[in-house]
Amino acid sequence: MQIRAACKNDIEGIAKVHVDSWQETYKGIIPDQFLESLTYESREKGWEELIADPRQEILVVENNAGEIVGFVSGVMQEDKRTGELKAIYLLKEEHGKGIGRQLVRMLFSRLKAKGCETIFVEVLAQNDACRFYEKLNAKWHATTSIAIAGKLLRLCVYKWEDV
Repeated sequence: MQIRAACKNDIEGIAKVHVDSWQETYKGIIPDQFLESLTYESREKGWEELIADPRQEILVVENNAGEIVGFVSGVMQEDKRTGELKAIYLLKEEHGKGIGRQLVRMLFSRLKAKGCETIFVEVLAQNDACRFYEKLNAKWHATTSIAIAGKLLRLCVYKWEDV
């Protein structure tokens, strides 16, 4: 396994992990019709914009065959002291190996080097990732909601202070 900064050549692999992970993770949470409508091509367009944005921090993890099997992304907010963990996804077969923890640590290190002191993450309340963040010492901060495909879902906001 290798973790490194993402580049333009990684867009296809990131999009594939993103779509596959959403379809695995959110089945039964987000309406099936929405999940089935996700395409690699549409996600590639979104990731092209994100990778071109110098404020974004995006790391990928490759397996020994050089295939992208996960990624993490984050961004520094306008105040230059607060960061946000925007996304972290690993293919299901990579769960439980400590890779997610390494991705978060590396992202936080990069954000901290830019002056970040506090980091937030929003996660669907029904997502098992809530426990993942809690194990990484994130503290519940607030609850809000988001509508996806006409379904109102609860979001938990977690916070890390003194990154």
